[in-house]
Amino acid sequence: LMNTSIVVFDLINGESSAHSDRTFDPDVSYTIYIRVDSDEPVINLDDDNEWFGGEDLGSDDLIILVGDGSDVLARLSDPVTRVRYSGPGAGSGSATSSAPTAYLTRTYSSRRVSAFYINLSGVGVRQDRLGNKAQADLWTGQASGLFDSHTRTLSNIYLTTMPSGILTSQGLV
Repeated sequence: LMNTSIVVFDLINGESSAHSDRTFDPDVSYTIYIRVDSDEPVINLDDDNEWFGGEDLGSDDLIILVGDGSDVLARLSDPVTRVRYSGPGAGSGSATSSAPTAYLTRTYSSRRVSAFYINLSGVGVRQDRLGNKAQADLWTGQASGLFDSHTRTLSNIYLTTMPSGILTSQGLV
């Protein structure tokens, strides 16, 4: 039986968990894993894998950035040392009702990642200078109150590998 309190956005293979009609439920406390390639800048998510109901996410939900088996590279060849959230309830950025889609992006310095941003109020697709996709829309609806101070500790929101069985339990391998 699939655990419907877990949602995986696998940005390596361009797919997400396919339960609950891909809609967040306000009565469920979610753990959301965002899986990225540890050392490549490309970020993908097929359009039909976007979720809905982001406005139903709140302080009882947790978002975790996950590499694919090694440290996620940051600026030059150093591992990521921060994951920045922006948008409502994140302590940075600003809420806008005109752009209610969540996305994940990473910024570049010398063609390497310099930081990861999980934005809860932006929309669109950006590309780096080489034409690689640098941003993926994750869900529609504007989340709020997601990031209490205890979840901002890097060890709580960043892993180098997906916990055992999660991808299988979500039908993603």
